[in-house]
Amino acid sequence: YGHGNVSDTAYRALAAKGAKAIIHAGTGNGSVAANVVPALRELPWVPIHNMSLADCAQVLQESAVFAAFSYIEGLGLPPLEAMASGCVVVGFNGLGGADYSTPHNGFWITEGDHMGFAHGLAQGLQAAAQFGWYDSIRHYALATARRRSALLGVLSRRRQA
Repeated sequence: YGHGNVSDTAYRALAAKGAKAIIHAGTGNGSVAANVVPALRELPWVPIHNMSLADCAQVLQESAVFAAFSYIEGLGLPPLEAMASGCVVVGFNGLGGADYSTPHNGFWITEGDHMGFAHGLAQGLQAAAQFGWYDSIRHYALATARRRSALLGVLSRRRQA
């Protein structure tokens, strides 16, 4: 991964605007998470997998980028939660997320592509630091999260009936 692929320059611009961290669920594609996070340790990673719901929601709202290490998931809820919170999502769709992941709502990487993940993270940081680009991604991401949330609500009501 090296320092040439992803620098903290874009993150520092985000931090100046109030963003706190790059977050990740810490589960899923462990080999990528185990290689990417330590290789890019100069960036402020915050694992959310053991947080309370309230703490997780607060971190999502205060962060600019969500690293999705999803791997063979039925839906891929963490990236949708990150989208709903206004984060730029970078990572894998976990197969279940293929239904909602598009180039308009995040930086989606081919499963297992470690170097692609590093490059996608660099793009995600740059996008989050540039208002026009960030606003466009956020618009599509929020719309995606709202559609999925509405669908999940309908399915939940059908199960209860």
